[in-house]
Amino acid sequence: MHLNDNTVPGNYQQPIKNFTGRIVSNNVEEIDFAPNSNVRIWYNNRAEDYPLHKHSILEIAIPTDGSYSYVFEDRTIVLNEKDILIVPPDTLHKISGTRAGIRIIFLFNIDFMKGFFDYAELKALLSEPIVINETTYPDLYNPIYYKLIAISDLYFFYTSSIKEIPIFGNHRGDGLVKWDETEAGKNSMFGICRAKETESSRRKTNSSFSYPIF
Repeated sequence: MHLNDNTVPGNYQQPIKNFTGRIVSNNVEEIDFAPNSNVRIWYNNRAEDYPLHKHSILEIAIPTDGSYSYVFEDRTIVLNEKDILIVPPDTLHKISGTRAGIRIIFLFNIDFMKGFFDYAELKALLSEPIVINETTYPDLYNPIYYKLIAISDLYFFYTSSIKEIPIFGNHRGDGLVKWDETEAGKNSMFGICRAKETESSRRKTNSSFSYPIF
C-alpha cells in the first residue's frame, strides 16, 4: 500500500517535501522517517481504515476530533477524543472507524534506548498497548497530552530539517528561543489548547491545577 500525503491542511503537510508516501508489504510497514531523524508525525484526516500491519518503531495515537478503534490480536481499543494510545513496537494492529475526524499519529524510533541500563523496565512496560486518559492515569494524563501536542506542533513548524533534541527533550525550539511563546507557538494547536485551559482554570477557586512546564 502506497499512500500520498496530499489531503491534509497546508500547515500540517510533512515539513520536508521529498516524502512520497506510506508503504506496507506483507503486513510490515516500512517507516520512512523524516530525513536525518528518528521521527515521523502524521496529521491524519483520511476517511478510510488501515489494514493489519506492524512496524519496529513505537507508535502513539491521539484522536483530536472524533473517535476510532485500534484492533489488536487479543483486544479492540476504542479511542475517544484526546485519548492517548501507545502501541509497542512489532505489535500487529489495524485501524477502523476512521470515517471522520482527525488523528495525530507519532512514530518514534527508540532503538537508541536499548543502550540504557534500565531499558528492560521500558521493554516490560511496552509489553502491551497502553491507553492514557483522565480515567486510566489521571495524574499523568495532562502533562503527557500537552507534551505530545507541543511536539506535534513543533514538528510541523520545521520546514527544512528536523531538530531532534527539542522533540525528544525540551521542545521549546532552536537556541534559547521559547517556541511556545512565539506567535507561531501561540497560534498552534498546543497554544490554543493551553490558552483555553488557562482561561478555564482562572474561573476556578482553590484550584491546584497547574500546567506542565515544557
